[in-house]
Amino acid sequence: MTKEIALQEFDDTFALSYTLEVSGTEKVKFHVPKPRMLFVLDVFLNGTKLDETNHCVQRLHAALEKSSFLQQLFFEVSPSKEKHGSITLYLKCKLFADTLGDFKHADNVGYIEKIHFIFKYTTSCPSVYFSSLFNNLQYCFCSAMLDLEKQYPFVFSFYGKHLYEINYSTMLRCFTELATPLQGPGEADQSEMLQLVLEKLNHFMLTKFNTIAVMKECDKSPYRLQQCKKSIARPFEPDDKRLLRNVALVYRVLAEDPE
Repeated sequence: MTKEIALQEFDDTFALSYTLEVSGTEKVKFHVPKPRMLFVLDVFLNGTKLDETNHCVQRLHAALEKSSFLQQLFFEVSPSKEKHGSITLYLKCKLFADTLGDFKHADNVGYIEKIHFIFKYTTSCPSVYFSSLFNNLQYCFCSAMLDLEKQYPFVFSFYGKHLYEINYSTMLRCFTELATPLQGPGEADQSEMLQLVLEKLNHFMLTKFNTIAVMKECDKSPYRLQQCKKSIARPFEPDDKRLLRNVALVYRVLAEDPE
């Protein structure tokens, strides 16, 4: 399924479409990123695809490689030797490195293997300014990520993935202990326990721990807004003592000054 975001600025039009390649059975309820998820971006200017030698593409490539946004989503960005588009990168998700073994036998967990973006910039102007291309792609990327966060919170949600990091191991242990008989033989069904934990986390990701929910809370609560503003200069760290929903994510997929 392809989705598209379109903008118009005077006589110029910008459109970003994206598709995902996923794997898993028909029973899949949750998706996590493949250990090395492929990220592809094609850039078209007036119908002509720009290749990796184009200066604008090279600057966009650097802006993605140095993206603090992707780093905050636990992704380690690296270039790919394969050339699937104008820009081809690998996103290695560090969050699930220690728990992928738990998912191996779970038929309700699928994998995002590839995300492919196509950005089209159409203009009648004889000169194209990189700032215009960059700013509109930035806006389109951010809009796309908000949409992807709703669909695949275990992959694209800052708040959801940090919630998982903080709670997954403890929740799985507690659910398993509660389901294990106090006396006699028998063990808890691990795949069932995993599903219960993921369902509970997924519920909180979709209702409370997501960007839109935090923005709504900031709109209603001056205290929450103040805390989020203070947090911008201090990214969320492991073992951070701040409440997760008091932390603001700087929502810019492209690094502003990559060069």
